[in-house]
Amino acid sequence: MLLCGNNQLRDLDKFLEFMENFAFLEQLDLFGNPLAEEPDYRSRIIYHMPQIKILDRHMVTLQERQKADKLMTSTGKKERKPRVPEA
Repeated sequence: MLLCGNNQLRDLDKFLEFMENFAFLEQLDLFGNPLAEEPDYRSRIIYHMPQIKILDRHMVTLQERQKADKLMTSTGKKERKPRVPEA
């Protein structure tokens, strides 16, 4: 679990790059940060951090994962690491 709400985090791309080192992280709170206002914020987090189960106090749904996959592959965004197998 990582709680980073209201910390003036601004650059989602840099944040995602940094978070590649935290493959074990399942719960992440970023509410109240400027980066949470970036376009497709939630989908980008879900896509690049597939192990996340709870984002900003809300469960990540299968529909959100499918939407994130579709959105990110259609926009040609940076390729992600392989998905973490479900336990």
